[in-house]
Amino acid sequence: MAEVTCRVADGVAVLEIRHPPVNALSHSVRCELQEHVRRLASDLQVGGIVLTGSEGRFIAGADIHEFETGAYLKAPTIRDLQQQLEVSSKPVVAAIHGAALGAASSWLWRATGESLREVHVLDYPRSD
Repeated sequence: MAEVTCRVADGVAVLEIRHPPVNALSHSVRCELQEHVRRLASDLQVGGIVLTGSEGRFIAGADIHEFETGAYLKAPTIRDLQQQLEVSSKPVVAAIHGAALGAASSWLWRATGESLREVHVLDYPRSD
């Protein structure tokens, strides 16, 4: 099952992350997301990208299950994806609903725009 779905309508691509329970950015999610963004960058029918999560959550950042194995450091890393979004030839909008936790809340500032709807929690914990 795909963990990142892509649908395009009226020139706008919507990338929805579906990785229950909190839409964490596991290695497989990061790979799918990277590939979608790469493909959409060259799609002349797409004028912009909306990044969102499913089940009432945006993205919860790193997948804590990968901390023991170090998989959270495998390319593409979260930072790699953030940089890819920053330099995208297409505008990227973060459509937030519900919770945006951990490193995901920093994605709000990487997107070229953001749209908040029914936000319950924006949490950016200290990492030191």
